[in-house]
Amino acid sequence: LCAFLVPELSDAEESLSTTAGIDPDSGRDRACDAACVQMSPRSACARAGRAGRAGRKALESLAEELIKRLDKQGRGALDPQQLGELATGACKRLGVPVPSQEELYTTITAHDREGRNLLHSDALAGFLADLLSFMCPSALEVPEPETPRSTPRQAPLQPPSSPVEALKVTLRTLAGQEYHVALSTAATTDDLKLAIARSPMSLQFGQHLLAAAGFVLRSGIRLDEQGVTPGSSIEVIRITEPPKRVRLQCEGLGCGPTIRGSCGTFRRVPSKLKNCKPIYMRDNALSSWNEAMLYHGPGNRYLVYEEHAVEGGRWALTDEKEWTVYRDRSYAFIAGDAPHPGYLEGQLWRVYRDAKYRGQQEWVEHESLQLIVEDD
Repeated sequence: LCAFLVPELSDAEESLSTTAGIDPDSGRDRACDAACVQMSPRSACARAGRAGRAGRKALESLAEELIKRLDKQGRGALDPQQLGELATGACKRLGVPVPSQEELYTTITAHDREGRNLLHSDALAGFLADLLSFMCPSALEVPEPETPRSTPRQAPLQPPSSPVEALKVTLRTLAGQEYHVALSTAATTDDLKLAIARSPMSLQFGQHLLAAAGFVLRSGIRLDEQGVTPGSSIEVIRITEPPKRVRLQCEGLGCGPTIRGSCGTFRRVPSKLKNCKPIYMRDNALSSWNEAMLYHGPGNRYLVYEEHAVEGGRWALTDEKEWTVYRDRSYAFIAGDAPHPGYLEGQLWRVYRDAKYRGQQEWVEHESLQLIVEDD
């Protein structure tokens, strides 16, 4: 596969042929796996894309090999341009349609959790799995053996017993339902969600937000660290469907030409998620109302949810370019855990004030930039 994906590297096939030996994890003779070089490219791609856990380990090894050979800058990762060239060449050699630039980037950014426009080995393995599935969707040449399905374990109707000094809270829905839950004092938001799944509350359909004292509870964090105390009320709010289109617009000239040129009407990209949240891409035809695009906003713009290293979870306005001057590669963002942009209406965006002096450069909240849901 390495030789197929990057044929210009003359020693790629030689690298695969030298993997013979005993695999320390599986105990298999690697010479058998090296024989995969003799398969047709379509068979090899299909087998790697459908080989379960073993295939995932193979893709991780392939990702590490590709980074070692293509990463000339020593970043330990590959950028969208490198991945686009790799995918385009592989599709052409296999004789399948080449995905558009937009399709490629939305597939790449779905695996870029932090929004750096770089895929390290774990994320690159996920992208390679998507790429192989795209190139060989049916995988007819590699039938998979059926594996027995285990019967899912049914959750009990009542939550498990809790210690004497438990964290007792009251769950409330907008329909007026109430339910009392006792959790461990070290319980997290995920423990609370499990208790709700076990409760008799009518929450079988759709997704829900949990909020306490006006703040959305975040996954993986202890409840007491989020201000939940014994006797607290937890609001259980059903999440609405993500809108198909949203509009980002600037009132006046306060945001500067770069932000104004990045505004427009963004449509939801079907079947694409980033950090389990929808991806939105600016539609140039629907954004013709924004005249600033002609002078200050060429290229694509995206509205995506990132797990930023400093700001945490946030919705960010960004693009697919490599930003070399700035540490943060977004035009504007709203920090928080909103499930989709429909919940960003009325919130203040933070934009970068690029002042002449470094001491005055900072992210500031700006009232001029607004998000509006365009759906009927």
